[in-house]
Amino acid sequence: MPDVTFIEKVKPIAAAVGKWLLRKEFEVADIDGEKIDSWSPSEYALGILYDGPDKLIESSFLGLIKTVRKPFIGVIYFDCAYNGANEKKWVFELYGRKYFPLAMKLAKEMAVGFNVDISLQLVREDPEYESFESDFR
Repeated sequence: MPDVTFIEKVKPIAAAVGKWLLRKEFEVADIDGEKIDSWSPSEYALGILYDGPDKLIESSFLGLIKTVRKPFIGVIYFDCAYNGANEKKWVFELYGRKYFPLAMKLAKEMAVGFNVDISLQLVREDPEYESFESDFR
């Protein structure tokens, strides 16, 4: 007789962390820095956009059209074999040394709020900025 195996891959923690970030001065992105308004509970990571004063303003089409990009300060991984993230120890990859104090404060608050250890890792010296779907065409 055939057998059925059940494997739960739902990671409701991504939704909880996303909602928590939105209550602060952050927005949620995918791992490429593109803002997302809804996410799957199976997300293994969330990008973090900082809704602070350091926005990048780009002009195009003779300066008539302006694009505002929020700083993409990093990605928090909840489950990733490559960097060792798991449900008890998350990995926060930081983009931009200048955001270290902000990221350290955020990581400490998340560690306490979600009862996990967090490894904060500076992976890019310079900050990244929000990306848009049109950037990938």
